[in-house]
Amino acid sequence: LIMIEVLEYIQVHDKKSVVGYATVFVPKLGIIFRRCTHVKSGSGEWVTLPRFKDADETWKAFSGFKNPEHHKKFEEELRKVVKAYIETRYPVKEEGKSPEYSDQSNLPF
Repeated sequence: LIMIEVLEYIQVHDKKSVVGYATVFVPKLGIIFRRCTHVKSGSGEWVTLPRFKDADETWKAFSGFKNPEHHKKFEEELRKVVKAYIETRYPVKEEGKSPEYSDQSNLPF
């Protein structure tokens, strides 16, 4: 298992399936990946290494692993790490309640 650290996460609200971009650091390799794309579509969710569209309009990763299975496992681990990061930084609030206060009846305004 390779350790991945999320350095930054930017939420996106104006794209159809892209919900954010992450910058991650892999200490063992000493490498930073910027603009990893966090996508949600239907019941699926994934995070990919930075990609570009080639001349054939096919999305390809700028970098990756020679072994496709390693690439797949890395992106799955990346998804888990980004999801955990989001859950600690952007907790889901209950309908009608502020995340800071559960009882707003004592507020001075």
